[in-house]
Amino acid sequence: MKILDDLSEGSLTKAIEDNICELLRLFHLLPRTEVHDDPDLFWTITDIPFPLLNSITRARLTDTIVESRIDEVITHYINRKVPILWWVGPASKPDNLVKYLEKHGFIEDGLSPGMAVDLSALNENIRFPADLTIERVDNLQKLNALCQVMSVVFHLPDFVTRAISDLLTYNGFSLDAPMQNYLACLDGKPVASSSIVYGAGVAGIYNVATIEEARRQGIGSAITLSPLLDARSRGYRISVLEASRKGFPVYSRLGFKEYCKVGQYLWGG
Repeated sequence: MKILDDLSEGSLTKAIEDNICELLRLFHLLPRTEVHDDPDLFWTITDIPFPLLNSITRARLTDTIVESRIDEVITHYINRKVPILWWVGPASKPDNLVKYLEKHGFIEDGLSPGMAVDLSALNENIRFPADLTIERVDNLQKLNALCQVMSVVFHLPDFVTRAISDLLTYNGFSLDAPMQNYLACLDGKPVASSSIVYGAGVAGIYNVATIEEARRQGIGSAITLSPLLDARSRGYRISVLEASRKGFPVYSRLGFKEYCKVGQYLWGG
């Protein structure tokens, strides 16, 4: 895979969307999961009734077929009895895709800033507790601790936590795995997590979470910076992410800039 070094706005915006596809592509590791990389849609479907695990993105639809295509793809999720998360980015087509989604019962669940950073220009001057340690997750014990942090921070049901644990286990602990995961411990206690997905020529940051009692100490910045430094050491030039409201100032301090908006639309049947 060629590493992207084009820092133009159009290139970065495309990379933000394309890396989402690379994250979703990993869902094929789960049992009874389908990953469809169609010319007009990228979509995943599982047996797990959780929106993220049943995602649609990279819509390249025309006005003449958009409604029939939405109806067609929804049928697959109805048959599996699972909800849908549809990601809408700046390259989504048609331009009024949201109107059609809302007509079919999708409800907006957020509009996230799509951000990117030149890894050669990171702000590495951050403060964090002296007894904070950050390690790459390379065994099941660390993986279980990571999943527990994510479960608490993201309020995940147990069945979703188990699915994520399975996904990360199947992804493996090799340095060659497409997703790498990181765990932060404060005085030996797991307090924060992050993941990085190598794909589309960039390094995408996901799953940044810090437990409530450990916040406002620079730990969120530290757990984000660690995988970024690893990506840079691998020769990557660009990192991308979709920011939450709370995460936006953290990422901005590290050097990330906003280049687009990525909408999330939920359908529950």
